[in-house]
Amino acid sequence: MESSNKKLSTLFVLLFIFPLSAQDIKIGDLIKFKSSILTSSQTNKDTLHANIVFRIQNIEGESIYVEALPFTENGYKKVNLDGKDIIIEKENGKLKNAIPYEEASLYAKVKASERSLANTYNDNIFILDKKDFTDNYDKVTPFDRVTLGVVSLPVKFRFQEQSTFETNFNIGATVGLRLFTNPFSPYAFYVQTGINIGTTKLTSTNSSIEPEKEINASLGTILFGAMFQYKKIQSGIYLGYDFISNQKEYSWNYHGKPWLSIGIGIDVFENKDVKINSQ
Repeated sequence: MESSNKKLSTLFVLLFIFPLSAQDIKIGDLIKFKSSILTSSQTNKDTLHANIVFRIQNIEGESIYVEALPFTENGYKKVNLDGKDIIIEKENGKLKNAIPYEEASLYAKVKASERSLANTYNDNIFILDKKDFTDNYDKVTPFDRVTLGVVSLPVKFRFQEQSTFETNFNIGATVGLRLFTNPFSPYAFYVQTGINIGTTKLTSTNSSIEPEKEINASLGTILFGAMFQYKKIQSGIYLGYDFISNQKEYSWNYHGKPWLSIGIGIDVFENKDVKINSQ
């Protein structure tokens, strides 16, 4: 099940850096270890591999209980997500050790040579010392399948006969759909569409108004874009169409004509938690 609270993202033409403070781990968090780690069992110590997605099952004093998102070895495995049975798939010889993103936005791939990991991790809970977590793990925040966003593209290239770069104020909302990429990958690719509102300057060179006269006209925009994201850094290219409400009066040259823009930004919003329960 996808979280009903979609991740919000921002994309601006300039890069803004916001300090992101580390958070303490809590039950339900998804993590990956940066390097292998030994469990705290006194009788049978296990080595947990790096770059495998674990969920925090419980925290008791200085002990932390973790469980790997399940691997599958022979094609399919049933798990339970909020009371619903979900199938984990094997695709093109590669294994996914969690739920397909169509249902939960959570999965990770495992190399075919590592199929034996299913025997090690599935249906097992491992106990670790809290001190071993220090600086040895990253929280895992999967990319959402669908995103809502805020976009501002103050520089536009209008490539008609009178091609020009134009700067103006605008802001709007976008809806994005993630394609191709694993949500646990540091990379994501989105196609987007949205609407903007803004202003543009009308002059005698781009409209029918009198010479030496300028008018700031309100405009509405329809836009389409492709956005690439690496971790929290975003970049995108956009194609849009601007419209002014009083076109009959001013005969603006770029009314309904396409423009291009490029945006670079940073994602400053966190996903809501998505919890899974193995069957």
